[in-house]
Amino acid sequence: MLPLDYSILLVEDFESLMLVQTGILNELGYKNIQTAKNGIEAWDKLEELFQTENEIKCIVSDWNMPEMNGLDLLKKVRADDRFKKLPFFMLTSETDKKDILLAIENGVTNYVVKPATYDVLEQKFKRFKNE
Repeated sequence: MLPLDYSILLVEDFESLMLVQTGILNELGYKNIQTAKNGIEAWDKLEELFQTENEIKCIVSDWNMPEMNGLDLLKKVRADDRFKKLPFFMLTSETDKKDILLAIENGVTNYVVKPATYDVLEQKFKRFKNE
């Protein structure tokens, strides 16, 4: 199970979806949630909070976003020794098998097809194995 004390970075460009997803994460017991509207903002938050009490311990990111999409963020996270082992959940409406394989090839922890409900996120987080 993804530990409840993890600081989660939720990356979503649509405000309404971000509010819904934050609510679901809160219902699951996660209280330390940081947010970003795209991959560039997310990267800045990762670096800003690195080695602080709010250090990001997990990323839940949309795929399709302006400026830097979720796949590019995933690649950047996996290429950096400081962050390469962070759990990274891709939250997207992309259901094409080649997209799923692309995310897996780039080290995604798990793939969540939108709409992400309480039950779906709970199942995905329960499957998480801390290395």
